[in-house]
Amino acid sequence: MSEFVASYNDGRTAATRPVRVRIDALGLDIRDEAGAPVARWPAEEVHLVDRPGAGRPIRLMRDFEGGERLLVTDHRALAHLQENCPKLGRMLPGLSRHWRPILMWGAAAAVAVVLIFKVVIPATADFVARAIPAETEEAFGAALAEQVVDFLAARSGSGAAVCTGAAGTAGLAEIVRRLEGPAASHVPITVRVLDLPVVNAFALPGGQILVFRGLIDFAHGPEEVAGVLAHEMAHVVRRHPVQIWVKVAGAGALIGLLVGDVTGGAVIAGVAEIMLRASYSQELERQADAIALDLLAAAEIDAGPLADFFDRLPGIAEELEGILSALSTHPPSPQRSAMIRANGQRLGQALSPEQWRALGRICD
Repeated sequence: MSEFVASYNDGRTAATRPVRVRIDALGLDIRDEAGAPVARWPAEEVHLVDRPGAGRPIRLMRDFEGGERLLVTDHRALAHLQENCPKLGRMLPGLSRHWRPILMWGAAAAVAVVLIFKVVIPATADFVARAIPAETEEAFGAALAEQVVDFLAARSGSGAAVCTGAAGTAGLAEIVRRLEGPAASHVPITVRVLDLPVVNAFALPGGQILVFRGLIDFAHGPEEVAGVLAHEMAHVVRRHPVQIWVKVAGAGALIGLLVGDVTGGAVIAGVAEIMLRASYSQELERQADAIALDLLAAAEIDAGPLADFFDRLPGIAEELEGILSALSTHPPSPQRSAMIRANGQRLGQALSPEQWRALGRICD
């Protein structure tokens, strides 16, 4: 099939749109449903994000430096892509091209190695994060999330069990379902609630999001919880948790990630507290806020309550200290609340009243 349907993302926002893609001698001609041109990808710039498999869509990207991507569910398109796109199977395009000069000169001196991992990598964290295959990030994130849960259980002394109330889990899954579609994340999103009284939530690599019971108790409605989840999903979409990991990881651990060693001690051991102490820059938080509003609008969920949630947080700042003071928070500001109110849309409910009551009892 030389023509197929797909979902297109421009790499700048979380929004996706249906398109028709035609494969010709020059590459991929991408047009919207009305036939208007959207983009053209030269054949040599088309790459697989990860290896397609049973039950997994074909994920395409136009080089890893740009961010444009296509999601194709019909696997019959793969054979035609392989025939016409000579670099399709190169899932880390450009990595050796960018690093080869550095490695050639740095192999002879330890100081060059220090320079690469202490200066160059943090400065190019976004590029390096995109170079890590989605399958590797997903496996690493799952292992890291388990360590974080164990760390919090030991730190709190309360067990920090994962909450599994059936009705509450169903309500949480409904919010995630509505937001995950528009997010078009490169990895599946997994959200769990921990039975801890802290008002917080955070995202880890691999689409892992941990929410604390205290946040649900603090929220005045499901729209506030949905707003926080949209913010954390936005971090996942833009690979911010992986960027944080790249900046704080040791050289050996980072090499382990790039070569796929996601279960070895060098990658996982001892990083839970490092990740919890890490924090995003103001620029990354602004990006997440903006994308969160897009996700809420696409899911038809009222964004206004997210601003209300942020406004109330300063009043409980002292409660965040103590046994879980290692947790990084997202300090609110009047500017962030004002931005949400100015740009967020007043839409519908995230859950029914019955579903919201069930979510509030998810840890019972």
